[in-house]
Parts: sequence; C-alpha cells; structure tokens
Amino acid sequence: MKTILTVKNMETCDKNTILNKMPQNELINLVGIKLQEKIGSFLNVLIMVGKGNNGKDGLALAYHLFKNGVKVTILNVYDIDNNEYFTKRLLDNNIPFINEIDDGNYDLLVDAIFGVGFKGKLDENVENIVKKANEMKCYKIAIDINSGLDATSGKASVAFKSNKTIAIQYYKPGHFLNDAKDYIDNIDLIDVGIDNITRPIYLFEKDDFDKCFIKRKYNSNKKDYGYVSIFGGSISYPGSVKLSTLGTLALVSGCGIVKLVVMDNLAKYYIHDVFEQTLYPFRSDEKSFIFDKKQLDYLIKSQDVIAFGMGMDVNDETKSILRYLISNYEGKLLIDASGLSILLSLGCDILDMSNASIILTPHIKEFSRLIGVDVDTILDDPIEYVEQFVNNHKNVTLLLKGSSTIVADHSNTYIINKGNPILSKGGSGDIQSGIIAGMLGYLNATDATLCGTYLFLDAADMLKDKVGTISSVGRDIIEEVKNVLSLLDKTLE
Repeated sequence: MKTILTVKNMETCDKNTILNKMPQNELINLVGIKLQEKIGSFLNVLIMVGKGNNGKDGLALAYHLFKNGVKVTILNVYDIDNNEYFTKRLLDNNIPFINEIDDGNYDLLVDAIFGVGFKGKLDENVENIVKKANEMKCYKIAIDINSGLDATSGKASVAFKSNKTIAIQYYKPGHFLNDAKDYIDNIDLIDVGIDNITRPIYLFEKDDFDKCFIKRKYNSNKKDYGYVSIFGGSISYPGSVKLSTLGTLALVSGCGIVKLVVMDNLAKYYIHDVFEQTLYPFRSDEKSFIFDKKQLDYLIKSQDVIAFGMGMDVNDETKSILRYLISNYEGKLLIDASGLSILLSLGCDILDMSNASIILTPHIKEFSRLIGVDVDTILDDPIEYVEQFVNNHKNVTLLLKGSSTIVADHSNTYIINKGNPILSKGGSGDIQSGIIAGMLGYLNATDATLCGTYLFLDAADMLKDKVGTISSVGRDIIEEVKNVLSLLDKTLE
C-alpha cells in the first residue's frame, strides 16, 4: 500500500525534515533534481510558477532542466523576488521570464503555481492563465497537485488539467477525491527523503487486493467459504432479478451458500430467477416483512453474513427486524440501501450495542443523513468525517462511495482510486454490496469491504473498456467479476 498524507500531516513531515534532516533550499533543490529525472526528454519547456513553495519547486526544476540542455521559459504568474535563491540562479543564466502565455511551440507545460496549501477558487487572472494552459496542445505536468485542486477535498471549479501529476513524496487525499479524476490523467511520485511521522491513509491497489487471497484447498466445502443471506425486497421494490443477481454475485465472489430472504407472499415471483441460491420465505403481510423472532433466530444461528436492506420498505416492522439483528447477531452484518434509512430511524447509537462486525455502505447523501452534516461540508473534508464516525463506533467498517471510495475502520483509513461513470446508474451500489457480501463469507469485515469494492470497480473499468460508459447495465458486471477472479486464481499458489 502506498501512503497518503493529509495536508496537515504533510506540513508536519516537511517541517520535521527541514529541522532535522536538510535545510529548505537543499530540499527544494533535491525536488528539482528528482522532478527533472522523472519528467524525461523534452526540448522546449514552459514552467508556470507562483510565489509559494510550489513555485520554488518549479524554479528548481527549471534550473536542472537548463543544466541538462533543455530550453526553459518561466511564466511569472505573480511577482517573484529576484533575490530568491533559484530565481537569481536562473536570471544569472539568462533564462527568460515572461508574464503572459505565448505561442512558443512548447512540447511540455509544467504547472507550479499553487501547491497543497491552495483552497477556494483561483483568482480571475490565474483562472484565465489556467484556462489558456488547458487549451495548449502539448504534454502537461503538474508538480505535487494541480493548481485549482484542493489537496484535502479534491474539489475544484477550474483547475489545471494534467497528463501527469508528480506528487512529492506522498499522495494527498485531493489527488483522488471529488473532481480530481477530471483533472489528473495519471499520477506518479518522487522520493526526496521526507519521513512520515504521522498517521497515514493508505492507497489500496492491485497488489493489496491479490494478497488477501490464498489458493483454495481441494479438501474444502461450502461451509469453509461462508453462508451468506441477502435480506431484502418489498411490494414497492420486489426486485426479483436484482436480488437473484446479488446472490449470483455473492457466489461468484467466492462464498459457499447464498440464501435470499424474501417476503413469503412474494416468494413465487422469485423462484424463476433463483438457481444456485436458496430461497428463504420470511413472514410478511401483503405490504411488508413482519418481525418474526423464530425466523430471525434461525438466521442469526446459521448465517455467517447477513446483508440487509436492499429494496426494503422503512416501517415499524423492518425497524424491529434490524434492531433485533443489531442487538443479537454476532456475525458480519452489512447494512445498505433502505437498511441505512432504517438505521437512521433507530439512531446510530444502537450500533454500539452490537457484537456484530457491522459494515455500512452509504453514498454521500446517505452518509449526510446518518451524521446530520450537509453534503457540501462533508465533501470539504470527507476523510475527517469518515474517521470521526468509525472512531465513535468501533465495531463499524464504513465505506463511503464517491468518485474514489473511502473505506475506514477504527484502526485505518483507505482510498481506492478506481471506478468510472459506468457506475452512475441505479442498482450499482446494490451490486457492489452483493460482491462484498460474498467476500464477507471468508474474509474479515475490512478486507472484504476493500477487496469487494476493488473487485467491483476493477470489473467496471474492464467493462468500460469493452462497451464504453453509456449502454451497460449492472448485470453486465457479473462476467467481468468472473474474469478478474479467474486471472487472480491462476496466480495463486
């Protein structure tokens, strides 16, 4: 796993390095050297520099590109101190400084206007420069983070759009969240010896996904891989195909047995869509599930995993069912979709009464309702709000859906930087929960949430490459999930 640091923690590590390891100018010079090595071969480079440390990194890069025979021009976005260390070295070597973007036939444009300290919106002058830069037909690189992107939230109104962003030492949350993917095509790192002395966030990637799996023994059976129940549906949202699809995905994801827990008066509508799964008709009336202690006790004793809430109505009976599960179940309880609305009506404090490993999978609006904070405020620092929640509810693993996914438990926080617009359709979240539910059969709560999400997003990326982002539906992901796991299985020993 690669390390992600918040802006505050990055500043702490920078100060520690300058105080105990190397002076600031030496560190900036090293940044320039490492950037020059990473960038590769270009002949004519324009570097846009601001007046802060990001601008100094750009000036250091300019000097080392010049030393290696590259034609360099500096776009002076703000008035730079001519006595500043790297500015003086460049002026002494007659490197041109300009105040407006010109048509210089540049083959590389570098953004070093603002770094991780930027917040808010670009001022009018800088916004116009960035817009002109984005229109230029050359390769574009941003140093540390793209100017206009908030390094905490990834929010932007207008930002520099890069072919590559080269982060200094550690990724920042803003490289991945909210608007970031619309401005960053690729991201890379340089190592300049800044030691981390703070609590990190982790970037969960393919190697981390692969490490969660082992070769399955021939001498094994379905119980070894978990009994999973998917508890959902209603008159309003019968979703027979959806629930059977979730059951199929849970099986494809590796669990042993899947039981669809459905309203007994709707069971006949599900039977035609149930193949490898089993069907468990649960007591109901013509409108809803009815609380039945005997049936719930059976599920509590026999099931390793219960995924609760997909397509379910919110009423007193379903509240009683979820309350009973939270209070008495000791397995892995995934609460999604309408289940989150039912949980909200019970109050999140009830989570602290449970001995279950609880997994919550909200999108941003659902999370906003759960914690009573408006969406825009959460999006300003989603990591902070996710970590507050799991620190308050120690038995919960929280998955917050977005352009990149945040997963956290009381010990660690992770970002998964995958996914695409193909998932912006109804039912995608349910399918994600079906995959996670299957993995909960044989992995712990956090590993299953991470791996199930990674698998879901990776399959969606494979599907995008085949059919684009417009025409696919959720069920199409099933075959891609099989393909991802088939490739993985061949590598296991």
